[in-house]
Amino acid sequence: DNTDILDANIQNLLEQREVVMAALEKLDYVTKVYPSDSNFVLFRLAEKAQAAYKTMADGGVVTRFRGNEIHCDECIRVTIGTPSENQAFLAALQKFYS
Repeated sequence: DNTDILDANIQNLLEQREVVMAALEKLDYVTKVYPSDSNFVLFRLAEKAQAAYKTMADGGVVTRFRGNEIHCDECIRVTIGTPSENQAFLAALQKFYS
């Protein structure tokens, strides 16, 4: 019955997905950001994806390592969250590669 809330949540997710994708595309060590029509983004790193994934997980940032899947070498999948969650993810990724 609360379609206004649902619509607002969907709009926020779409906006945040664009923010995350744009930020990833600016990073030198991200070699590809795959198109997404969902609540997550798959991206490929130049190297060390599994180590980046583990380091982020140890720091409380949850992502999914997809490097063991076919055609997904060095790939990580991140679920789009709130603006603060997305910023924490981006900060953790940048810290790993700095």
